[in-house]
Amino acid sequence: MAVEPASGFRNYFVNGGSKVNIILGKNDDLFLPEYVYELDEGDEIEATLSVKYTLVE
Repeated sequence: MAVEPASGFRNYFVNGGSKVNIILGKNDDLFLPEYVYELDEGDEIEATLSVKYTLVE
């Protein structure tokens, strides 16, 4: 799964930050414009911004 921000920059967590704990953002070297990870059944996602998901095979 790939996740990228729709706009702005904010935190993105999976499982309270124990699996993924990043700051997504566009147009700035301090933030990640995209992040790829494996989503497992039961994972809990917390995004403090609008994001777009893309399936990666």
